[in-house]
Amino acid sequence: MANLKRRLFSVRWLFVLGLALRCATSAAGPLDGEWKFTWSCEGATGMYAESCARGDRDYFFLELWTKRNAVCGFHTATAQLGNRVDEGDQLDGNPTITGTVDGTSATVTFRSAWGATGTATLQVEGDKLQWKILTQSEGMSWVPKMATLDKQSPSIKAAVRKCQLPAEQQVQPSRAILRKGTDKP
Repeated sequence: MANLKRRLFSVRWLFVLGLALRCATSAAGPLDGEWKFTWSCEGATGMYAESCARGDRDYFFLELWTKRNAVCGFHTATAQLGNRVDEGDQLDGNPTITGTVDGTSATVTFRSAWGATGTATLQVEGDKLQWKILTQSEGMSWVPKMATLDKQSPSIKAAVRKCQLPAEQQVQPSRAILRKGTDKP
């Protein structure tokens, strides 16, 4: 009986060790996750200043996934306290941000729901993500030229979303995060 208990203990221990190793090797990269920049009230006037004082803010939000040296994701940017929304996933369901990762940085292309396209750099420093547009085409966009985004805690709801990249860079995250209080990713 004691021998059986030792075997069961050993099997359980190996299972736990295997699970821990699997989790450690499948850890997300530094760019993976949800990132958000919230505009300050500085410079707001009239009804925008009043709404801003109540806590209403415009924001720039990124959802990013990486696999090997590829990154893809979606963005949302608002202006005029939500009266202008650039929500890339409303285009065609394909990622609005794609690019190449180099450690904690990436060079990406982006496309706006308002017609603009461009390139930007991303740089992770701890729980901060630096966004900087390098080039942008004609066309409208509410995406900021530069922003420091904060890492967000994952949202509660999840849904499957695929990032379509060239075959050699395919990224298919197991889940995407839905924004709190909505049915939209």
